[in-house]
Amino acid sequence: MRQLNLFDGPRYPPAPEPVPAEPAEPEAPEWPEVSDVLPGQLHLFSDRAVRLGHARAAIAEARLDDARRELAELKERFPDDPFMAREAARVAKLSRKLAAALAAPPEERAAALLAFARSSPGAPSRSARSAGDAGEPWSSLHRALLRHVAHALAARGDDALLEGEPPGFYLIAAGDVQGAREQLARAVLRAPGAHALFLLGDASFLAGAVPDARRAYLGALLADPFDRGIESARDDDVRALPDVARDEVGIEEAPAAWSAPVGVVYGVLPWPSGLPRELIEAVGVGGRTGTEQRALGDARAFVEALAESTSPAGRGAAAIEVRRRMKRLSPALFAAYMDRVVRGVRELRPR
Repeated sequence: MRQLNLFDGPRYPPAPEPVPAEPAEPEAPEWPEVSDVLPGQLHLFSDRAVRLGHARAAIAEARLDDARRELAELKERFPDDPFMAREAARVAKLSRKLAAALAAPPEERAAALLAFARSSPGAPSRSARSAGDAGEPWSSLHRALLRHVAHALAARGDDALLEGEPPGFYLIAAGDVQGAREQLARAVLRAPGAHALFLLGDASFLAGAVPDARRAYLGALLADPFDRGIESARDDDVRALPDVARDEVGIEEAPAAWSAPVGVVYGVLPWPSGLPRELIEAVGVGGRTGTEQRALGDARAFVEALAESTSPAGRGAAAIEVRRRMKRLSPALFAAYMDRVVRGVRELRPR
């Protein structure tokens, strides 16, 4: 009998030799803070940090041509540095794009700058794709580019619009709330539209001037409470007013139209004394349904009655007629007025 060979059987090819892994590219160092670099450091590597700090500051201020020159010189001095090669190429490309946007005709310049800002490193739409672009100096670059957008748009007039937004909108996005307040105040003087008033309220709120903000919000809600600005108002209490009108006061028909008088009665918005008459009397609002138009007309009339209730003309016998008018306009809000304002004032009076 033939003895079986223990090694008989299928023969497999030898395992392939392991392929050595590609050496990992060294992580690029982070951009240095300018404040981390001491003046007077002149040796080679300290000078590298100083020059990188200068380039970083130039990028943050959108002085991309200055940053390009700094990085190009550093690339020559450190030819084997992958960080330097990458950033020099990136900033050179960005510098060319910014120059092209700034060279656009005046009527197209703001749009060209906005397109560049949206595609630049640090733009919110890019952060999810490139986490490294979310930090500095790229976030500051994005804000600086938005300031360029605002200034290019304002050069066409304070009431100029880009994608339906005035220059102040882009200044708010850039973090320049004081500049936004000044620009939007000029725009509102020219034409007190709801959207500009909402933005003026936002800028004032972000600047910490809450009374000024709420005065602007009151004007916006009287001009057009259906404007999209109410949905993004920075003041949470103001943004919630349509819900308060519906859920707490019980106004079912076009509750957003009643945001202004509800805000006054509930103490969110200031008392409407001294309001420009055109905000109360101008009933027509373009693009709104008949129901919304009627509700807004009644809400403005309620605000007018609120203003009269504390004026000399609204005292004595006239006060009764003012209250009757409020009750006809909105029984539910009149009940809230009597409970929160009239009885509240009585409770505060010393006995």
